Amino acid sequence: MYKLIFCKLFNLKLNKTNQIILNHTFGKSFRFGKQDTSKILLPLIYFYGLLKKPIINQKTISGKHLIFDINVNAKETRIAYLNYYNGTKGYEFIVLDDFIGFTSNKQKIWFTLFNLPLVGLSFLTSLFYKDKSSFALLIQHKLQWKNLMEALKNNVNTEIYYYCIYDNSSNYLADKLLKLEHKIIKITSLAPISMWNSNILTDTLVVNTAYQLDEAEHFANTIQANNIIQWGPERSHEYIDLYEDKDLSIGKNKIGFYSTGGWIRAKQDHMDQGLNIIDNENTVLRLLQKVVDQNKTFKLTIFLHPKEKKLGLDQVREHYNLILNSHNFKINDTKLASSHCFQDVDLAVAFHSSIIYERLFMGFKTILYPVGMDKFNFPIKNSSIKNICAETENELEQMIILAMNQCDNLFFEKNNLKQYIYPKPKIHTN
Repeated sequence: MYKLIFCKLFNLKLNKTNQIILNHTFGKSFRFGKQDTSKILLPLIYFYGLLKKPIINQKTISGKHLIFDINVNAKETRIAYLNYYNGTKGYEFIVLDDFIGFTSNKQKIWFTLFNLPLVGLSFLTSLFYKDKSSFALLIQHKLQWKNLMEALKNNVNTEIYYYCIYDNSSNYLADKLLKLEHKIIKITSLAPISMWNSNILTDTLVVNTAYQLDEAEHFANTIQANNIIQWGPERSHEYIDLYEDKDLSIGKNKIGFYSTGGWIRAKQDHMDQGLNIIDNENTVLRLLQKVVDQNKTFKLTIFLHPKEKKLGLDQVREHYNLILNSHNFKINDTKLASSHCFQDVDLAVAFHSSIIYERLFMGFKTILYPVGMDKFNFPIKNSSIKNICAETENELEQMIILAMNQCDNLFFEKNNLKQYIYPKPKIHTN
């Protein structure tokens, strides 16, 4: 840890492996609200919080096929996904956050004595940076590894299917595990690699989409993997069979808008990633309303984000009424996930959302208006997905009208997107 801090502070260049670890360890963290990240005393406050945590149980990990995750509620989904794409292997689900804490008062005392200099150095170094969250987490990474190493001490040569790889500790822990000869298989989320995962250290990288394959090649300097494999989106096993026989008549003349729930996230003090998501989504919505008003056979359907569904239909409808100054739209208020309703609309439009990759995977027409996402290098040059990304409102309007007059097959052919459709397994070996 001291080496990482020193290299970060003085901007020293490292070999590829250590540079990947450094870049990711000091990247943005989702463990803090955006107002907390700039608190001067954050590293000290966070360490004090660790000390106050109740004593945790010492765990033993005995399985040979392990799933590492942060999301405690993801167990069934992860196992079902791996069973579908990787075969049934008796997976053991490990919640990494369960290893954040002290297993005894004795451990707490000795760990604190040995690591107070690290806490102090993390705090002093953080004073030179606006975002202090990654410095606050350094001591947590070290404690987490200590407990994880103890849990694995009698278990060697395991296969570890590693999720939530955006977490700042993922490459630090992966490096330690690789040195102990465990096999690491990191599995991406649906978000573009460029957003939070462009620094990856692993044996095998499993990507969810064809676009991520392009990204993996683009970011070859900051991704270290012996193999790169494409499976499907992380919940694709739940809906692939639903679309064996598409009934496209259901969605005829209907345009869908996929919400990110950005307006609710803003109320909850979640980071908006500097993308002005609310304004950009409102721009897309108003343009869709204009297209529908000018083309009387078209209908607009809004697909809600799970956060909006929890809020209640009346409040959500009022929100969209105010934006559109109209009642000429429908809210898809079914309890089904949006991924189970792709054929309800002929074309989907979004600012940017993970659901669009799922639609493309199943062969449904989709258009993006990713204003401002060039800061995340999206879309990357020479990627086919660029063909369905509008850069201006006029271009978006033209693309919508054109797509509404194309069948699915022609849309995918003209935009060179055939490789995005299931099933197209791809394996790349470095």
